[in-house]
Amino acid sequence: MTTKDQPTGFAPTLAAQLDIVQTGPDTFESVVNPLRLGNAAPVAFGGSTLGVALHAAIRTVPSSLKLYSCLGHYLGPAAATEKIQCRVERTRDSKAFSTRRVQVTQLLPGSSEPRTCLDLFVDFHAVESAIFTYSMSPEHRLPAPEQCADLDTRMEDFAARGLVSAKAVPAIRQIFAPMTTYFEQRGVPDGFSTQNLIGLAPKAGTNQDALPFTSRWSADWNRLKEPPATPAEQATALAFIMDTSLSFLPLTHSNRFWDAAGLCSSLDFALRVFTPDFDLHQWHAKQSMSKAAGAGRTYSENLLWDQQGRLVASMTQQSIMRPPPEKKQKAPSKI
Repeated sequence: MTTKDQPTGFAPTLAAQLDIVQTGPDTFESVVNPLRLGNAAPVAFGGSTLGVALHAAIRTVPSSLKLYSCLGHYLGPAAATEKIQCRVERTRDSKAFSTRRVQVTQLLPGSSEPRTCLDLFVDFHAVESAIFTYSMSPEHRLPAPEQCADLDTRMEDFAARGLVSAKAVPAIRQIFAPMTTYFEQRGVPDGFSTQNLIGLAPKAGTNQDALPFTSRWSADWNRLKEPPATPAEQATALAFIMDTSLSFLPLTHSNRFWDAAGLCSSLDFALRVFTPDFDLHQWHAKQSMSKAAGAGRTYSENLLWDQQGRLVASMTQQSIMRPPPEKKQKAPSKI
C-alpha cells in the first residue's frame, strides 16, 4: 500500500469542510474543495458533496423546520480539486413542510459548461405532536463505546499479530485521517469490519464467516470531536457519517478491501431522520448491512441509534460495483 494517491489536505473541522458561502439568490458555493476519502482516483467522497448540498438547502428554510429526508442520485463523482456549486429550487413551502431541490455542479478546468454531480430532494417538517413514539432496537448486542477499541488501537493489534504489515499502518492512518480527525470512532468487537480491519486483514477470520451474506453486519460507535454550533452543522454531519461505508460494504463483508473492485461508487440514496433532536457530539451507534447485489449493483443500509436506544436515522443506497479489468496476457515470445 502506498500513500501517494491518498488525501493530503482537508479542513480542520467537519463544519469547516461542509461550509458554504452564498453567491447569489438561492445559489451557494463550498468554501473548500470537497473531501477526498481513501479513493484511489482524485474524486470526492459522496458524503462530503451531500453535506454541502444539504447545507445549501437548510439555508433557505425556517429554523423551526427540521430535516426528515434527503433523496437523491449521484450523477457523477465530484472532483476533489475544485469547489462545488449548489442551486436551490424552492419546491414547496407550507406551515408544516418545506421541500427543496438542490442541483450540485462543478466547473472543471478546460470546460466551458458545468458538470452536474448530484441531484437532491430535501424535505423539512415541523415537529408535531405524536400519537405513537417507538423505534426498533439493534438486531445485535452492541457493547458500550468504552468497551470498544478505536481504529489506531486495532491497527496496532493487527500489526502485532502479523495480520497487516507494520509498514502499511502509516498509509492506513493517512487514508482514514479525515474520519479520525472529525470523529471519535470505536469498532464493535463482533462487527465484521472490526474483525477484519475493514477488509485489510482478510486472513484474520471473523465469527460471521459462516453466516449468509445478507446476515453479516458491521457496527461502530461515532461522536463528533468538535461540538456542532448550529442545527445545520448537526444535520450536515449526520448526512456525512450516514454515507460512510455503504458503497464498499460488500467488499468488507467478503474479506476484501476497496481496491478489489474496478469501480465502486454510490448511485442513489435515501436518508431518513426519525429523531429530530439528535446530538452527534454524543455517542451514536451505526450498524451496516448489505441486503442485495446483482446486475453490477449492490444495496446496503446504515442504521443509527443514540445511547438511549432511539433509532435516529437510516440511509439506504444502491451502488455500482464493477469487477476489476482483466489483466492482459503477455504475447508469447517469438523463438
